[in-house]
Amino acid sequence: MKDYTCKCCGQVVTIFDDERRKQFCDVCAKERTAKSKKRAATHRQMKDQVMRDCGLVKVRGALGGIYWE
Repeated sequence: MKDYTCKCCGQVVTIFDDERRKQFCDVCAKERTAKSKKRAATHRQMKDQVMRDCGLVKVRGALGGIYWE
């Protein structure tokens, strides 16, 4: 068993030898993932709005790809 310190909150967490070394505790990791997903969604919405403002239409291709025309 090994101890490591979370880089976000400083909490000391114990892990088993077979687990890979983590940088963040479970609580901080979930918060960071949620923030990352929210940021990605916001950037995607902004990009989509710019494309619509340029007069483009979002379409789905025959093989399932999404593109603007």
